Amino acid sequence: RLSLVGSEMCIRDSLLCGTDNGVIEENIRRIQAITPAEVQRLAVKYLRREDLITAVVGAVDPKHEI
Repeated sequence: RLSLVGSEMCIRDSLLCGTDNGVIEENIRRIQAITPAEVQRLAVKYLRREDLITAVVGAVDPKHEI
C-alpha cells in the first residue's frame, strides 16, 4: 500500500536524519490523504508508455515458446 511504504520511508528518514515527530506525522498524514485519482493523474503525467520496460521473471518452461 502506498501509505504504508511512504510511512516507513518517513520513519526511516527521521531516524537517520534526526527529524522531529511533528514532521513525520505531517508527512504520514499527507501520504495517507493521497487519493487513487491523484495517483492516476500523476501516473498519466509522468509514466509514459514509450519509457516503460516489461520484465518477465520466473522459471523458464522449456516447453513454452515465446
